[in-house]
Amino acid sequence: MARLLLILVLNIYTLQAYSNSCCGQSPASFTILSLSQKLSVSTGVSYLSSQGRVYDNSDEFYLWNDKKREVRSFLLNVSSTLVDRHQVFINTSYLQGYYSDSFGVGYSTHLSDTLLGYSYEILPEYSFSYWKPKVFITAFLNVPTGRSIYDNNRLSEGADVTGHGLWGTGIGVTLRKVYFPWTITLQGRTLRLFSKEFESVRVSDFYDSSLAFLLNYSTRLWGLQFNTGLTFTHLSERRIEPVNVTSGVTQNFSVLGGVQRSISESWVAGINYSDQTLVGPAKNSILNRSLNINFNYNYF
Repeated sequence: MARLLLILVLNIYTLQAYSNSCCGQSPASFTILSLSQKLSVSTGVSYLSSQGRVYDNSDEFYLWNDKKREVRSFLLNVSSTLVDRHQVFINTSYLQGYYSDSFGVGYSTHLSDTLLGYSYEILPEYSFSYWKPKVFITAFLNVPTGRSIYDNNRLSEGADVTGHGLWGTGIGVTLRKVYFPWTITLQGRTLRLFSKEFESVRVSDFYDSSLAFLLNYSTRLWGLQFNTGLTFTHLSERRIEPVNVTSGVTQNFSVLGGVQRSISESWVAGINYSDQTLVGPAKNSILNRSLNINFNYNYF
């Protein structure tokens, strides 16, 4: 049971990897439960440090030497299996942004956007198959509880931006296959964010999409589990009125790695690292490195 729970948590936690850009924070992936838990609660803290940026008209990475941008996040994810093959989840966080340069120092705190999801296991695996994965379809609702880049922000380089600040809906697909001790997960999602008029500008509809490939391995060494993966995030063009400007496409890749260990039958702790500077190409994006410490509780 402990081994199965650890495999599950690896999928839960790595699918909550965060990607931060100049246009806000949003989950690169989302939670899928695998053991029909009545309740699963995941909490954690994350420290993010920005290394530099890639501009819209170039693929060259400009390393920051005179700027410092940091974001500390307190994460919360609550998910549940309603009945067989039906799941729901809510994902949110509280963020503290810090920015400094030669002109001064600033701080900001705010909630992120809140993501609500409903998942249905469209292709179960009732008997073992070497090739057929479990397949889940997920519907999303993005609730604009975060601070948008289009709000009147006080800090440079989006250090106080915590979300899109827009209502949105979307769909996701998860493919998961276990070849014990390996677990392979492929997950994609896209959100359509709806246009909104802020105090000084109006932003058009646009899309926030991601694709994640995750690989987990269970060892006999102190019950440790190791995970690695690669996520790709993409924001489509946005039209800004009345200035009649189009924001370019934003995209980046994140390399993930981490380790987890069971504390008890219900509790698991883990630490994960994410780096956006290792793989490209990136476009119109601030590139970050982040470290996450996570605790997960499951009730059956």
